[in-house]
Amino acid sequence: MMGLIPASQVPPLRRHGGGLFDYCDLEIPSIEATVTIEQIQARLGVRTPGPATAQRDFHVAFIMEAHGRDLTDSELTYFNTLAEFATRPVPAGQPAPMLTHNWAPITRYFGNDTTWRTDIPDVPANPGAVTASITVNSTWDTGYCVEVAVTNGRRFDIGAWEVVIDLQQSAVISSWSADVDLAGSEMTAASLPYNGQLDPGASTSFGFCASKTGAAWQPQVVSAAHR
Repeated sequence: MMGLIPASQVPPLRRHGGGLFDYCDLEIPSIEATVTIEQIQARLGVRTPGPATAQRDFHVAFIMEAHGRDLTDSELTYFNTLAEFATRPVPAGQPAPMLTHNWAPITRYFGNDTTWRTDIPDVPANPGAVTASITVNSTWDTGYCVEVAVTNGRRFDIGAWEVVIDLQQSAVISSWSADVDLAGSEMTAASLPYNGQLDPGASTSFGFCASKTGAAWQPQVVSAAHR
């Protein structure tokens, strides 16, 4: 039907009578109609281009929803193996694999010099990262205020982020644009519903003010990540 084989090689098409199709390896008892290529051509015309000039370069893609994360090494290996197997030619003399339980190589079924190959895109090993940087907006003898910029450097958008900051010799007095949790000298700042969603390359910010409790008061980013 794709114009890859002549009409004489197209077998009759049988229409199942409806309901649950569960006749693997069995004769299908509920055939409502049998349609031949001659009937199809009489209704729709002869497929053009035909086998002599039909396109023979096809692309098959496997697409999956990763839900805002990168595939693991095991998942990448699985899909790479699946792509290789799906386009592997059946050796001459070997029976065609079962359509019901296996990936049937297209080469065997379309023939006529149709060739397939597997091209696995070169995906960068480093998926990028969420980063955070601190800018001191104001400082005085006993305290300071800073702004923390959060940037999505990943290939995908993120729905939430979290930044851990070492407060050193300082104590937080107030904060804004983040849900803040304090534990010892560390502060964990989590995104709020309105600023967690970041497209690739996009940034947002939060801030806090703190009192100085020693000479080494400068806060430092410990980690930044998506959630």
